[in-house]
Amino acid sequence: MIATDSKATRCTLRTLVLVISYVLIANADFAGAHHSETNGGEVCSPSPSGINYLGPELTVAQVEQASVERLGDSNAPKVPFGYQNSKWIELKALMHSGDTIHAYSTGMSGGHLVLRGSCFVGGITSWAR
Repeated sequence: MIATDSKATRCTLRTLVLVISYVLIANADFAGAHHSETNGGEVCSPSPSGINYLGPELTVAQVEQASVERLGDSNAPKVPFGYQNSKWIELKALMHSGDTIHAYSTGMSGGHLVLRGSCFVGGITSWAR
């Protein structure tokens, strides 16, 4: 019985490490967006590739409330995006009046991104398979 529990624990830990690695890599892709288009004289980035769902515009308050609710009974801090709260604060700091926040999904990961017109400002990945 102990060997089974130990094996299950190792398997769970390996899975957790893989998921965390994937989320970090996805967030690094958002942070390293390359500027290539011009929008009204402002240099901007196109939305990341691979997005198969882009939800309707959301308010900061809606995103933060839903994020905290999704934390449920987890041990994560009860702040928007839990352990990724500092990334969320950085993303909000990039926002200008008129920017929009949308839920997104690639099928393998999802979260929220900020758009300025059709230009990608930044994003945060909140789940990965």
